[in-house]
Amino acid sequence: MKDDLIFIVQECICIDFLINAIMTSNIYKHLNFFSDLKKENLKNIKVICNLYKRTYNDDLLIKDTPSIKLDRNPQNNLNTLLEYSLNVLTRVDVLKKQYSNSCYNKLFQGLYNSYFDLISYIHCFCPLSSNNSFNLKSEKSDILSLNSNNHFSTFFNILSSPTLDFSNKENKIELIRDICIEAIYIFFDYYLVENLIIDEYYEIFFENNPENKFYQFFFKSNDRSFKVRVYDKSLIVFYIYQVNESILSISPPLNKVDSKLAVDMYLEEKFKGEFNNLFYDENYINSSYYKNNIESYKFKYNYNNRNIEKCLYVSIDVNSRIIQEIYLI
Repeated sequence: MKDDLIFIVQECICIDFLINAIMTSNIYKHLNFFSDLKKENLKNIKVICNLYKRTYNDDLLIKDTPSIKLDRNPQNNLNTLLEYSLNVLTRVDVLKKQYSNSCYNKLFQGLYNSYFDLISYIHCFCPLSSNNSFNLKSEKSDILSLNSNNHFSTFFNILSSPTLDFSNKENKIELIRDICIEAIYIFFDYYLVENLIIDEYYEIFFENNPENKFYQFFFKSNDRSFKVRVYDKSLIVFYIYQVNESILSISPPLNKVDSKLAVDMYLEEKFKGEFNNLFYDENYINSSYYKNNIESYKFKYNYNNRNIEKCLYVSIDVNSRIIQEIYLI
C-alpha cells in the first residue's frame, strides 16, 4: 500500500496542475465546478498523506517531483486530466478490494467516489474527442462511453452516471439545479450564476408513471425566465425554454423560411458536426399565434444514427429572433 499511496499523491499533484491550467482557459472559464474539483482533489491529498503518516509513522515525501506537460489546446489538457484521474481511480479501486478493514474500505470508497464523480463531470460537461492518447480498459468504460462519437446525445446528457449515490435527496436536488444552470449556459449562452436570480423553484412530475419521473426547474433573473426539465433516473436534460423580457421586437418579424434558416444556423453552431445527422421534417408544421399574429415557429428534426432514434423540436420567436424552446424526444 505504501507505493500505491505515493503514486496516488503524485497523480493528484498533476491533477491540481491541470485543473489550474484549465481554470485559466477562456474556453472553460465559465465552468465554475472546476474550483470545487480543485478543492476536492487537494482535500484528498491531505487525507492520503494523513493516512500514510498514521500507517507508517512517517511523512509522505515525493522525492521525484512529477513533471507534466501542459498543452496550449485546453481540449488536450482535459484529455490529460481525464487520464490522470483514471489512473487514480484504478489504483484506489485496487486498494479498495485488497483491504477488508472497514475503516480502510470507507476511506478508499470515498476516494473512489470522488474521482469517479470528477471523471463524470469532465466527460459530461466537456465531451471529449474520441482520439484519446490512451486506451481505457476499466469496467467503467461502458458507463463513461469515452469512445463514443455521438456528440448529439452527450450534449443533452449534461451529467449522467447510474452509479452515483443519490440517497441524500437534498444533494440530488442541488446537483440537478447545477445541471439546469449549466444547460442554460450551453443552450442559450446565458450564465445564470453571474446574474441575479430573482425567483426559483422546482416541481416533480410523474406523468402517471414513476418510470417517467422528471424534475422541472424554473429560474427568473432580472431580464429572463427559464424552464428546464431533467429526467430523474438518467439526469438527461430533455426540455429547455427561455423568455427574454428585455429584447425589443424586431420589425418585420421573421417569416417561416428565414426562421428555419436561423434555427439551422443555431443548430450548426451548437451541435457542430452532428448537425449533418439532423434531417428537417417537412411534414411537421407548428406555429403559435398572439392576436392573430404569428409569435413563433416550431421545427422538427429527425436524427438518423444507428445508435440513436430521436427527434428534436426547436422553437424560435419570430419577433425577437431568439431560440425559445428545445425539446428532445
